[in-house]
Amino acid sequence: MTDLETHISRLEELNAALVGGDLVDLAIMPAAEGLLLAIKNRVVNQGIGTDGNSLRQYSTDPIYVTKNQFIKGGFNAQGKNNVFGNTLGDRIIPSARLKSNGVKKNKRTAVFNALVKPNYQERKSMYLKDGYKELRDIQGLRTDITNMRYSGQMVEDYQAQKVAQSVLLGIITERSAEIYNGQTFGTSKMSGRGLFFAASEEEKQEFLSRTSLSLTRLTRGYISGATATIE
Repeated sequence: MTDLETHISRLEELNAALVGGDLVDLAIMPAAEGLLLAIKNRVVNQGIGTDGNSLRQYSTDPIYVTKNQFIKGGFNAQGKNNVFGNTLGDRIIPSARLKSNGVKKNKRTAVFNALVKPNYQERKSMYLKDGYKELRDIQGLRTDITNMRYSGQMVEDYQAQKVAQSVLLGIITERSAEIYNGQTFGTSKMSGRGLFFAASEEEKQEFLSRTSLSLTRLTRGYISGATATIE
């Protein structure tokens, strides 16, 4: 085989690689996986949205939570306290004015010297006056930044997958997609935080650079006769 014939043969191999799918596996997929890692790092470790700004802090509005909303320990069924420091649902019974408790010297009304008859019904929820932020604090989860990671399932479900001759980044389960849409665009009960899993302009440019570099190496590899794995 002449040098020209060898060169033509290698060009034909390159063309087959570009058309047959090796382009995706050797050039685009590695760059896409790098893009995915960059996005997750920005969100999970830095708490930064697609626009480059910090994601809105976790809510501190009071809430009631149930045991199944905890992913770690810390659940303690307890209601909200009233102005007397007693749990709502308990009954207040005026105390007798006895010398032993010093009531005779105390001019306050009997209600402030009350005994409490507890409500022994099993409580199924826990009152958190500092809301979702407190729910995370109790379980030792980060609250210094908003990293969109609670159980971790939504982040895990955000993946890069090969579809035909393309690579797509997206959430692969309906449940995680529902959570993502609510956090991003908002719901009837909360406003959205804006985009965070979408690639930033800087991340897009890095992806294009990695893809171009991989294509260059792939092309040179076929023309020179070496088709080593592209890093």
